[in-house]
Amino acid sequence: MSTTVAPNAPALHGTDSKALVAAEDKQLPDLKSSGHVVDRNKPLPTSLMSDFIPEDVLFALTQPPPVKDQLGPPSRTRNLNTSISYPRPPPNGVWNHKRRERFKHLTENPPCICGAGQDISFLYDVPNDAANLERPDKIDKSAVRKEMIDKQKKPLQLPDTLIPEEYHIVKNKGVMGIEFHEDKYSTQIQDHEKHLVLFPSMKPTSRYEVIQLKKTFNKMMIKLGITETDVEVKGPTQIHNLLELIKKEQSIFDTIFSELIRQTTIECAERGELMSEVRNKYRDLINNVPKQIMSLHEEVIAQRALDRRLTEELMRFKSTIGILTSELSAVKEHDKKVTKEAKQAQEDLKEALSEAQKNASLLSEYHGLYELQRRRLEKQVSMLTDERELWSNAAYSLALKVTEEANLTTAKRLHVSEKAWVKLASHFTILLSDRDTQVLTNLQGHVERWRDLVEEFKTVQNQREVEMKNNIKSIRGSVDHWMNEIRKICFNAEGQFRRPPDDEKLKLFLLDMKNWEVILSKESEKYGGETLLEGQDKLTLIRYQMEGWTDNALKVFGRHRKDPTKNHPDQDRMVTLNQEVENLLHQFDNRITGENGVASRVIHLANGLETWDMKLTSHLNGTLSINDNEWGSLVQMMEDWLVGIDEAVEYVGTTQKEEDREKGRLHTSIDITQTVKKVQKWASSATNYIDSEDALLVEQVSQYHSKMVLWMVQMLFNQIGLVGRSLFEINNVDLLFAMAKEYVEECCTGIVMENTEQRRNNNEDNPEHFLDQVLNMN
Repeated sequence: MSTTVAPNAPALHGTDSKALVAAEDKQLPDLKSSGHVVDRNKPLPTSLMSDFIPEDVLFALTQPPPVKDQLGPPSRTRNLNTSISYPRPPPNGVWNHKRRERFKHLTENPPCICGAGQDISFLYDVPNDAANLERPDKIDKSAVRKEMIDKQKKPLQLPDTLIPEEYHIVKNKGVMGIEFHEDKYSTQIQDHEKHLVLFPSMKPTSRYEVIQLKKTFNKMMIKLGITETDVEVKGPTQIHNLLELIKKEQSIFDTIFSELIRQTTIECAERGELMSEVRNKYRDLINNVPKQIMSLHEEVIAQRALDRRLTEELMRFKSTIGILTSELSAVKEHDKKVTKEAKQAQEDLKEALSEAQKNASLLSEYHGLYELQRRRLEKQVSMLTDERELWSNAAYSLALKVTEEANLTTAKRLHVSEKAWVKLASHFTILLSDRDTQVLTNLQGHVERWRDLVEEFKTVQNQREVEMKNNIKSIRGSVDHWMNEIRKICFNAEGQFRRPPDDEKLKLFLLDMKNWEVILSKESEKYGGETLLEGQDKLTLIRYQMEGWTDNALKVFGRHRKDPTKNHPDQDRMVTLNQEVENLLHQFDNRITGENGVASRVIHLANGLETWDMKLTSHLNGTLSINDNEWGSLVQMMEDWLVGIDEAVEYVGTTQKEEDREKGRLHTSIDITQTVKKVQKWASSATNYIDSEDALLVEQVSQYHSKMVLWMVQMLFNQIGLVGRSLFEINNVDLLFAMAKEYVEECCTGIVMENTEQRRNNNEDNPEHFLDQVLNMN
């Protein structure tokens, strides 16, 4: 900012024109602030001892020159006595009188040499000048490396606000009025910041001072460059350039107006006051213009920001449209390709349809030919069947006739016996198959029920054991805490007894011990009472299912035993599997009764806790105190409790008995899933084997019937002397017949006997009818 001329400057008060011109021609340079300020309250450093300026010299240099009554050239004689300090020039007498209220318009808005004033700088904030950084030598690699290290060490700088910089508005303070202190006979003025402040001079002025003021105004305007059209003020934005010019120009106007008002006030105070009011109104009017300009500028800035955002959106839309255009082109290419493929597929479909129509017509022709051939063959088969029936009836009639004529009673008896035997054999084989199916169904039901019970027992027991583990583990942490706490209180580092715990600690310890007892009592109840009985009932039911499938399997295996001296193949597998299931039930029993070692540990812990519960209760009640040695026994006991808790947690879910574990016997835990799979596999295998044997027996009866019919025909031919047969074939058929008779009789005897007993119980007629038929199948 350019330097302004204060209205209280002595150059405008005197009468010497040469001094005034010299003061106007010589412009004062801007004061440079130094960052090296020496605190004079503290002793100076050693490096500045030689540069120290005496106080009297410094005071003489900082004082303004005295006010001269006459303007003129300086005196040729010098006064080398610099120790003489000139006082502040006294103000005019009017400022010491109450009449100064008439001239308050001169003291309210004084221009200031420091650059502040009632201008329009409040509309924007002057940005802080960036520090001038020295340009590093890029050739020196060490300097570049140091610069990179400094950048890395520089902390992260966050912005003070998220509002864009173009919207920032920060105010700048203006100049306050002249402040002074009123004494009884004088008025003391208060200095402003770092320079002296004087009351405006009230000495009369002449025409010469007005001309000099006009020249000064013209020079200041020329220096500011207002009259030049090509003057450019560089700033952040155009509004900053405009406001900067207005600010400088208004500073000049304030200075000149202040001097004019002062000169007018000297001649007529009322005219000066009126002129000051007109100046204030004019200044207010001028200040409204920048406000409106600033509002327009803000709208322009907002519009520019909006345009920038819209431009970014347009660019984004343009890129999106480009992407969509490329995708549309790809889609069009793909559509063309798909259309071409669709046309090709349509043509292929047309060809396939035409070919299918040709094949369909050809197939219909073949079908017609096949129908004609089928009807012709059906007619031939029907004719052959009728012919065969006729010949069979004729042969049968001839055979009966021959039998009657030749008195072949043996052949007739054999024919009747064969029919009766086949009927009985078929009946008993079907009866055997039905009864086997019922028994196998019961066997499968026992196996399925056994599997469901085992899975249910396994799930419930696992949940119970997991809950038990968690409860016992929760006790362990609390026991460990109190063991360390009692050891710390009662014993020192060397293990010597110091003092017993206080009553508050013992009450807390007793409360936790009662909680431990409640938990252990609940866990111990699981190995007795209703829980144990419920588990044992489930095991009994599981064992009953095993006995059920065993009885049904033995019943069906006994019917199909070909060799009386040997067991059925699946029976031996069943015995092995039943033994494994029995071992599994014993392991289940060990888990529910706690014989795997958990019950003994839990009961031992509960007994120990109950003993110390009584001791601590008696100690707190004062009936029976605990001596010093017993505290050590308590700590040792708690260590044993921790070992017992760890063992109990380890043994939960194990299947080996405690006594077997102590004796070191080998133990193999049975896998429940694998055992269930083995039982189901055995039941399926036994069912399939019995069903296949029943089907084979029915087929064998049919084969025996065909062979016996053939044998009777050959025997009839031998009786009438047509064809001869060897005795070996006759004996072979007889042997097969005897074996079949024996096997059917062995399989069905048990069933028929059960049926006979049932008929006897029901008091039916002839209950031994079917039993006699089985025994007399000959």
